[in-house]
Amino acid sequence: MIKSVTSTDHQIAKQMRAIRIMRGLTMQDVAEKIGVSYQQFQKYEAGQNRIAASRLWDIAQLYNVPISDFFCGLHCTV
Repeated sequence: MIKSVTSTDHQIAKQMRAIRIMRGLTMQDVAEKIGVSYQQFQKYEAGQNRIAASRLWDIAQLYNVPISDFFCGLHCTV
């Protein structure tokens, strides 16, 4: 069974994009460093594809933020 993208997935994508921009990274930079294509990362960031926890962990490490930062807007305010 294929799971649909949820509002939580969209919120994570929104935070991922905001943090990436604050860090001054391009989508291509991040895609290369986490080992996915630019197109795949673009889908993650647009909230079109769900992102695995291990991949989210890799991105948090790259951005040098706690993984909980991706969930802001769901449980906290920044």
